[in-house]
Amino acid sequence: MLPSTAFNYCGVDFESSILRILFHPNNLGTNLDQAGENLEIAISKAPQPEGAPSLSFVARHSAKKDWDTEIIPILEACQKLLQNPKLKFEPGFNEQGKILKGAKDVRDDWERNLGAFTKSYYESFKDELEREKFGEDEMLREGFQEAVPEGVIKFRVVEKLKGESGYNEIVLEDGALIIQVGLFFHLNWRS
Repeated sequence: MLPSTAFNYCGVDFESSILRILFHPNNLGTNLDQAGENLEIAISKAPQPEGAPSLSFVARHSAKKDWDTEIIPILEACQKLLQNPKLKFEPGFNEQGKILKGAKDVRDDWERNLGAFTKSYYESFKDELEREKFGEDEMLREGFQEAVPEGVIKFRVVEKLKGESGYNEIVLEDGALIIQVGLFFHLNWRS
């Protein structure tokens, strides 16, 4: 625990692989609940060992918190609507991370929102299946099965969409359905 002017009240950082709790010299004991508020950012900024995952800790934390804990009911609903218990989602977090890290004008909170934003796209996919009544229409389900025989729904961020929509599009590729989102829209989306 050390004094520092890096924070208005308090916060954390790493130095020489040691977690430091820092407090502003004039505000010791003030807003103590902020001390660990951005711990995941401090962990992400810390030097990573060789072989560490390509996604930052913040992005991995977002995927765990907002994807892993909330996607199962959405997946189960899609499996039920399509009557395909083998249907699976492949969010492609590592691939998303690669394109977002290299993008210009990327929003500064994309890593914190990676899991939530990706989950929202899959939730919209589920909502569309419900709107179009896939659960009630055998012909729609058969057509889906023919178009997506692998039963895999992928997510991909691309620099430029193939179509004219500007926001996102559905692409069929190698037996999978891909929810493809344009980089500009993904980066500037406000939830």
